[in-house]
Amino acid sequence: MLIQTKKYSIKKRRYVALALRYILVRQWWISVLYPAIVAPMYWIYSWWWLIGASTALFLYFFWIIQLVGLTQLQQFQAFFNKVSFEINSQQLLLKVSTTKGMPIQWTQIRKAIRQKHGFVLYMSKVQLIDLPHKVFAKPHQIKIMDTILHRKGYIK
Repeated sequence: MLIQTKKYSIKKRRYVALALRYILVRQWWISVLYPAIVAPMYWIYSWWWLIGASTALFLYFFWIIQLVGLTQLQQFQAFFNKVSFEINSQQLLLKVSTTKGMPIQWTQIRKAIRQKHGFVLYMSKVQLIDLPHKVFAKPHQIKIMDTILHRKGYIK
């Protein structure tokens, strides 16, 4: 059950959108934090509640904006080169060329999401692998990938 994909590079805009969606879904509680900090302003009137909450919100958005800045760093550019994958039940082998590659163990994958366009494998908040259906050579490879992710417990 070896899957060999075609060469593919993720676009920076797509990468940022996927990573940002993952962060915002995992940190949904931040949306409750601002009203919770501002709420005491109705009992103990002081502008400091609003200033403190706005500062915290600004710092959170600044932290998220750094995600876009990551894509511009020189050491992060290798992440956007064209790569292919060899996928089996033991590991994912990220191949830059026929002689250069890097194994990624399944234990490094935190979460996998099946979307209508393909699969997204998250290794951390800002590290992800996007595998659209177009990178698979044959339709049955998509089913094999789905089976591997299902057996590993990433997809229910």
